[in-house]
Amino acid sequence: KRDYALNVRLPQLKRQLLADEAAEPEVINKLTGIIYSPESPVAVIGGKIVKTGQIVANHKVVAIHKESVELKKDGNVLTLKPGYSL
Repeated sequence: KRDYALNVRLPQLKRQLLADEAAEPEVINKLTGIIYSPESPVAVIGGKIVKTGQIVANHKVVAIHKESVELKKDGNVLTLKPGYSL
């Protein structure tokens, strides 16, 4: 069962996260937000919206959780939390 209120607000939340990043000049590969839904979670890293399987800063996004993002490079897994950079 989908949460209708969440689906309606996702575009608004994405715009706000991107606006917040634009206001902060030193956002280079920083995790500034996670928009989580079991069907299609996304994260905002370095001003870009990314999904599981995409590459960001030579790291593959392997999982997006409610409070963290797992990235993999050269066999090593890095867990990134909002506010931290690669």
